[in-house]
Amino acid sequence: MITHQILNLRMFSDEIPFSKLTGLTPLEATFTNGDAFVMKSDQVVFGWAVNPKTDATGETVTISGLSEGKYKLRLYHTWRGKFIHEEELTIRRKELSFTVPVLIVTRGHANYIGEDLAFILEPIE
Repeated sequence: MITHQILNLRMFSDEIPFSKLTGLTPLEATFTNGDAFVMKSDQVVFGWAVNPKTDATGETVTISGLSEGKYKLRLYHTWRGKFIHEEELTIRRKELSFTVPVLIVTRGHANYIGEDLAFILEPIE
């Protein structure tokens, strides 16, 4: 079981070019009824949010200190090891909020999020 969880984490971290990141710094972030942790670089923003008491769906992540512009948000299901949601967002006033979607149905399967999720914000040029 633990090997599967570590593999899921690795599949997420493989999407982040750690050896090429510059300007790495933590950002201020909140998560409704939980905690959020976010790191910003010149190339990509990534983070993790958790509600240790219940499901994370419907909760809102707010991140401060971002560069303004358009970004692609990718939500990662940490227990399934898959990206399950993607959307384009525009950051204004250096802050972004997004709500974790509730039960996204894909090919007849509802993607229950669980207590946590990871995410990546990539600038769109």
